[in-house]
Amino acid sequence: MNLSTDVVDYIFSFLRTDLATLKSCTQAHPRLSRLAERHLYHRTTLDIKPGYDLDITQLSSLLKKNSRIRDYIRSLAINISEDCKYLLLAWTPVTKAMSSILSSLPRLNQVTLTLPKMVWIQTHESFRSAFINILQQSSVTTVHLESIFVFPLPILCPCPNAEALDDSSQPPLPSNLSHSLFGPPTV
Repeated sequence: MNLSTDVVDYIFSFLRTDLATLKSCTQAHPRLSRLAERHLYHRTTLDIKPGYDLDITQLSSLLKKNSRIRDYIRSLAINISEDCKYLLLAWTPVTKAMSSILSSLPRLNQVTLTLPKMVWIQTHESFRSAFINILQQSSVTTVHLESIFVFPLPILCPCPNAEALDDSSQPPLPSNLSHSLFGPPTV
């Protein structure tokens, strides 16, 4: 029995949370591979924690080799553990890979950024620039910011189609810092 492409695609849409099954489907048959890939990468999460830095460089390499996958990523969550936030302070392989990934996702709808107890202005300029550029894409409709100290909310103003912003989980500033929307905190 042959199922139409639309039916198979519809079935795969229910498997977006079952990454193991989708990955198996990409390897099962060439016809299934591209259909399953669209759903496998639909929601992509980058967890940067001790021992996991390779995930981000692997994704960056994958996007360079298979440019069609860039179009499949519609939701990107970047979760940086407190133990790894130092990786965004300087030009590191992780910062370079993050900037490359962020600048190559033309159909992204939703972006989530978690930077625990980190001041936005302390992140490397290339990362900030790439993140701001992605916010200005017309495809982005939802932005979720979590645990970022002193995120300059005016950056979000030029988001052309933003429908939802969630920054309710921003932690309060430590008592020795004062708040400034346009620059680093002052002590």
